[in-house]
Amino acid sequence: MYYNACKGDSPRSALGIATSDEVDGPYENQGILLKSGMWDQESENPGEIYDATVHPNAVDPDAFYDAEGNMWMVYGSYSGGIFILELDPETGVPLPGQGYGKHLVGGNHSRIEAPTIRYDEETGYYYLFLSFGGLDASGGYDVRVARSTSPDGPYLDAEGNDMSTVKGAEGTIFDDATIQEYGVKVMGGYEFPRLLGDPGEGTGTGYVSAGHTSWYDDPDSGQSFMVFHTRFPGTGEMHEVRVHRMEMNADGWPVVMPTRYGGEGNLRAKLTEMIGDWQLVDLGHDITAEPALPSDVRFTALGRITGDLTGTWRLRGTDKVEPAHRRSDLLGNHLARLGRDHQRMGAVAVRGVRRRCHHVGSRRRRPRTQEGRRRGRRRTHARQHLGGRGRPQPARRGNFGNGHRLGVERRVSGLVRGRRHAPGGRRAGRHRDTHGDGGQRQAQRDRLV
Repeated sequence: MYYNACKGDSPRSALGIATSDEVDGPYENQGILLKSGMWDQESENPGEIYDATVHPNAVDPDAFYDAEGNMWMVYGSYSGGIFILELDPETGVPLPGQGYGKHLVGGNHSRIEAPTIRYDEETGYYYLFLSFGGLDASGGYDVRVARSTSPDGPYLDAEGNDMSTVKGAEGTIFDDATIQEYGVKVMGGYEFPRLLGDPGEGTGTGYVSAGHTSWYDDPDSGQSFMVFHTRFPGTGEMHEVRVHRMEMNADGWPVVMPTRYGGEGNLRAKLTEMIGDWQLVDLGHDITAEPALPSDVRFTALGRITGDLTGTWRLRGTDKVEPAHRRSDLLGNHLARLGRDHQRMGAVAVRGVRRRCHHVGSRRRRPRTQEGRRRGRRRTHARQHLGGRGRPQPARRGNFGNGHRLGVERRVSGLVRGRRHAPGGRRAGRHRDTHGDGGQRQAQRDRLV
């Protein structure tokens, strides 16, 4: 077990190790491994006087094994940034001659801390999770991630920025403006305002200053989880621990589900349940105590997105919705993050509100007038998209603009939540049967673009 003691208002800290034969102890102290904050004295790097702008604050240790079985420890908070040391796997102490280790990110008292590294066997990347900002309710804490093919870096964000160059400007303290454009933001403050009829009390639901993460890979289910602490809208400094499930998108970046993990249920999503009005939150890049608020969008029966964001959508598999932006003349900078400049896009949370019951599968008499026939054809077209009667049509590919998809194939997390209304009509049953057939289901997804 690695532990640390810190003064709090300065980087004067000590990091040590204790051992036990049982995970719940008792632990025997094995001594101090690293010290920091020794003003005008030699640091852990031989021949160097301690400098808080370039040397670490020896706190927040996190040990892990790499793909080859080698053991490492990443640590650091504010001050000179985040560092990594290789450890002796037999003793857990740093291999000799490393001093503070290798610098990974931060410096000049930039507010970056709480590192943890996770190796993903499927992607082959090491993922460095970091917390930017301050942990109190006014601190704007959020979670960022970068990745590398080596445990000791270099770690890059989705834009290809080397995180070792990310630090505050010289002569500054807590320079958030310089660092906030870097790292893939996967969790931060947001709030869904409470609507009339919503359960609970307060202004809304969401998080304030969510961060200081750990992770867990379930060996039985294969699922991955992120663990962190957070405050909440309108509750001051009261904070609790939350656990959220993580997935990897098609580009090999982690996507954190916006709602806490509450066990497994029926994860099968129906097309008719996706149709309706939704709220969308772009977490952005800023380090800010102001929660991100939602925009209103609508998923239509013909696979289009209207409202504050426009584009198309389709159901992928049984539990993922893939939106795709195809227009570039709306929402200004907000759209740039969501569409054209997808690499700088923050995570997106979506919830369902005031969802309507669409009787898209009901039988209707075919109109006899010319205008009526056109309307009838449109209704028939909608039924075919939603799994209604008729032979499957050839799959057609949608116009995804420059290919900047917003769904699970980019850094987007989708929160599907809200009131559910069972769709009417006989063909709704056929829609469920269609989802039970793998080949027809794929054709169904390909058609809905």
